[in-house]
Amino acid sequence: MSEFHLIFTKLVIGVLVFGAVFSLLFGGKGVRDQIPHDDRRFKDPLPGALKPVWPVVRFFSFYLGQFVSVDRLEKTSTSLKRAGVDYIMSPEQFFGLQCSAALLVCVLTGYALFMSIGFDVTITAVALVIGYFLPAISLREKRKAREKDIVKMLPIYLDFFTMAVQAGMNLSGAMTQAIEKGPG
Repeated sequence: MSEFHLIFTKLVIGVLVFGAVFSLLFGGKGVRDQIPHDDRRFKDPLPGALKPVWPVVRFFSFYLGQFVSVDRLEKTSTSLKRAGVDYIMSPEQFFGLQCSAALLVCVLTGYALFMSIGFDVTITAVALVIGYFLPAISLREKRKAREKDIVKMLPIYLDFFTMAVQAGMNLSGAMTQAIEKGPG
């Protein structure tokens, strides 16, 4: 078999596998209809990178989110609040995001391996685990950046607060003034 035929065969098999996974996730109308509508009126808009995968996130959060322990959901909720993304997604949706990322990284890695050196279960399994932890790593980085910004802005707000108190305002008025007139 020529090199072209081998590459073409791998490409066709990869497209068929992707189509099968896509059909399993989105093909069942009954499965899709059971997932409740995502009411985002009181939530922040989704970042651009999340929009294409959000239906898969909702699928996993609805069907698998109920199996996550309450302790883990509370820890995730705290992490989401500290990172400032608690108005973007719920803890169940974050778990769905982790499952979606694991599946996406696993499929892409498996496909890349299949196209280059041949499919390897070990590397694909490692990619699955890495994909699962990528959203948690990203959340931790967001939290660190937010905490750094808060620490950086704190002296400025304290200066505004001190000036308002020295000008004769009470504590409540000084706080309101510092928030309104302070930076960002």
